[in-house]
Amino acid sequence: MEASRTEVKSDTEWNKDILSAIADRFCEAVLNFCIRDSPLRYRWVEYLPSRTAFQNHQFWRELPRKIIDKLKDANILYLHGTSELRKPENVWTLPPDYLDDTGSPLFRDLPGRYSRYLSLEYGPENINTLKDLFEIENIGDLALCNRIKEDLNGPDSKMKSGETSDNWHSRAAHLITSMLERSSGTDIETKIRGLPLVPLNDGQWVAAAETDLYFPAETGPAIPQDVIITIDPESTVNEARERLFEVLGAKECPPNEVVGRIWEEYSTWDGAADLASSRLHLSYLYWHVENISDPGFLHLWIYDDNERERNTLRADVPVYLPSRDEYGPQVLFRGELPELSVPFLNPGYFNLISPITRQTRQHDLSWQNWLKRALRIRDIPRLTFRAGSLATEFRHILQNRPNKIVGTLKTHWAAYGPEMTTSIKEEIKTANVSCWGVPPTQLKLTYFPTEGLVSESANLGIVSGFPFLANNALLGYSDSPEDWACLRLFDVQFEANIAFYLEILRQHEIRPQKAWNLARADILNTYSSISDHYSERNKEIIV
Repeated sequence: MEASRTEVKSDTEWNKDILSAIADRFCEAVLNFCIRDSPLRYRWVEYLPSRTAFQNHQFWRELPRKIIDKLKDANILYLHGTSELRKPENVWTLPPDYLDDTGSPLFRDLPGRYSRYLSLEYGPENINTLKDLFEIENIGDLALCNRIKEDLNGPDSKMKSGETSDNWHSRAAHLITSMLERSSGTDIETKIRGLPLVPLNDGQWVAAAETDLYFPAETGPAIPQDVIITIDPESTVNEARERLFEVLGAKECPPNEVVGRIWEEYSTWDGAADLASSRLHLSYLYWHVENISDPGFLHLWIYDDNERERNTLRADVPVYLPSRDEYGPQVLFRGELPELSVPFLNPGYFNLISPITRQTRQHDLSWQNWLKRALRIRDIPRLTFRAGSLATEFRHILQNRPNKIVGTLKTHWAAYGPEMTTSIKEEIKTANVSCWGVPPTQLKLTYFPTEGLVSESANLGIVSGFPFLANNALLGYSDSPEDWACLRLFDVQFEANIAFYLEILRQHEIRPQKAWNLARADILNTYSSISDHYSERNKEIIV
């Protein structure tokens, strides 16, 4: 009977008023805590009764519901980073993967009346309590899209800033990727693809829906951005961002497509805008074009050392490789006065593939050999014009470099030999070359300084002034005379034949004579040698 009377009393209007008054006083205290700068500003949540509190007590079990119902309609919750209070229905919570490594939101809330982030000052446990009691929802994907868009469009964009950490980018990329994967085929996916989330290597940020996205080259030279703009290579170092770009549709760019666009730039447009662009074009072609006879090379042009455009496959004047080789074009044409005005490849191209002999994955040509074969850049002086006559470059050597003629022929004979014609040989024969102690002499009248010839000349009294090829004309001579056999084509003598002894005799004749008793033996020995070498075949030489 006693228990029954207690239950009846708890339902009285008096008791209900007391319960409501307690709820009112609690809510008033909460509101007071909210507007005061005290530790309870965010901690009052810890004193909220749970839904199951007093569940077994007839009188008190309604108190939690009354308190929550009253607080639902009050501005009791702080927005993140502000002093503004909102009703529980006007805030959203942020799950842990929406936060950066410092516990702050990855993306800032919208400004003003559009702000919805519940303050993180409440702490994880209290936030979970608020979510449960007031049925607060996590931020939705559409709402987050709007905040990502706000960041990207702002002047102080976190995502676009060069100061933003790699960790932040990883978290943001993971979050956006997860949104895409769970919203496939929806308006949210369309909205995300319309956001400028992708940094390009020209500094732009673009949306996946607006352009084709290409990853930067994984190996070899970079894809020239004046041909195809790729994603910024620095951004793809981050695996999470690379994965996001892949989900957005980014793909590898086939080298054939890049090469095709390079050919198009030169065949239908103006080609490279400057030396830097030309360098990128050449390095990419070197790495990826296996067929050095590709017709695309016919339209290609490069810059010479005066930054003039040169089409090396169609021009009448070749472009030369600069080098310090003793018998290379640079030394022969510009090493001393007078100079010959010929174009050289711009030195800027030599910084592309380092070291210069690095092999490509497409073919076995070094960078320098590729330039010579694909672009026909020359590393030796041209001997003939296309019509077969002696080229200006070699004529310059014949006329102005008497000490370089023989060495040039010997050094480059493998290339020159097949090009030799009778007329060219005759012209070279009459060129004056440097000799020992005598003025330059026509090549056809000279003798190679073999050990035997030099010794024989000295034995016959001619120690100096004989037309032996000079040492400086044979720079680096250390091999056998047989290695210089190409000079025989130009009538250079290597043996002590009748012509040699007749020249010895002529040297005696033109020189001031020593006393007869001193010169007599040398002259008689010379006549004796001439007699020894006389025959019916060479009698015309004597006559």
